[in-house]
Amino acid sequence: MINIQASQVINRPLSEVFEYVSDFHNNPSWQPIKQVKKLTSGPMRKGTKIRQVFDFRGARQHIDVEITDFKPAQKFSYKYVSPLASSNDEFHFMEVDGKTRVMISGKMKFPLLYRMSEPIVAPHLQKQAEISLRDLKQILESQKEDG
Repeated sequence: MINIQASQVINRPLSEVFEYVSDFHNNPSWQPIKQVKKLTSGPMRKGTKIRQVFDFRGARQHIDVEITDFKPAQKFSYKYVSPLASSNDEFHFMEVDGKTRVMISGKMKFPLLYRMSEPIVAPHLQKQAEISLRDLKQILESQKEDG
């Protein structure tokens, strides 16, 4: 199993950061996701399903994500199972002196056939989480203040 943890403080209000991150349609702007499609109707909540499309080793792949917990302005989590891996990921949000700390934690498990690759893949996934949060910070901090 691969455990990933990353954190970033973003100089934007908690409500704004949470709203942006929890809207999966924004994922292609700060994660290596190509397309996002919400598969269920209604607002984001526990049970919401979303399809994310990405490239893996030159081939287009998709995962269907299910929201497993959703607490506005606090946290959300999701899980997915695919032929490549299964994962449980959590995003936590905390206000820190008018800024927002975003914390990501993820647990990814590969099928038995691919488990030998975990030590090779783990550093790449950790680095990608850190890069994604850095990109998120840059995007949100570059937006103009309201008003």
